[in-house]
Amino acid sequence: HSNNLYFFHEVKLPMTLKTIGDYAFKGSDISLTELPDGLISIGYQAFYNTRIPQALIPESVTSIGEYAFGNNHYLNNVSYPVTPRIIPDNCFNNCQRLQPFEIPEGITSIGYRAFYQCYSYRTSIPASVTSIGSYAFNNCNLDNVVICENVSVSNEAFEYCKLKTIEFPTSMYSAPSRVVKYCTNMTDIYLKSPTMVTPNSILEGCNKSILTVHVPDYLVNTYKQDSYWYNYNIVGFSTADVDYWAVYRNLTMRSGERFEGAPHVDL
Repeated sequence: HSNNLYFFHEVKLPMTLKTIGDYAFKGSDISLTELPDGLISIGYQAFYNTRIPQALIPESVTSIGEYAFGNNHYLNNVSYPVTPRIIPDNCFNNCQRLQPFEIPEGITSIGYRAFYQCYSYRTSIPASVTSIGSYAFNNCNLDNVVICENVSVSNEAFEYCKLKTIEFPTSMYSAPSRVVKYCTNMTDIYLKSPTMVTPNSILEGCNKSILTVHVPDYLVNTYKQDSYWYNYNIVGFSTADVDYWAVYRNLTMRSGERFEGAPHVDL
């Protein structure tokens, strides 16, 4: 790594290369490279603030450092392997031209600010993911998101997204603080918890005039009587198609109220 390598535009990496170290090309004007099959690790800030237009990461890579491709305003084409199992903190932070690519099934963690201010990026979140860090998808172009059961979602994970709908699982009984902050395009949020979700300013800055909050049928009145939720349009959905409930709090059902269907219940 060296500063001010403005003349340094292209590099050919040997096919025998196993490791790209920390800061290897940081701050250089490198614009073209090919990552060789057989590469095992990419270090901390290895391609930070460069000009590479693509990062086709081979499946042989098992370790990728934080900020590895961060602050790269030219990066648009990425393929990501499942072998690291995680997308580390700030991996693609401020890659403003990053185009959609699929997060592969098998990735378990999406780190803090992993796709922070990647304005063009959209994806679906695979069922294998168990953790989504704070600001992970800040200002991304996500459209519809479904969070699977028992996923840990950190505060403000989806703030300023272009989200239209988001569905939270039955296991989310307390909302991460401001998790969809200023998602002004959002029209529908599904809260599937069998008990009323603690709001924690979940919808701060959202457009309540176009937003509908979907909750289990038997909880509609409970939400409407709450000092936070009564401000929103609350509608019920049938629980007949819900095949799993995670009940973390005392659950009280009034006379005539019941689960539709026959879900599996974890208490």
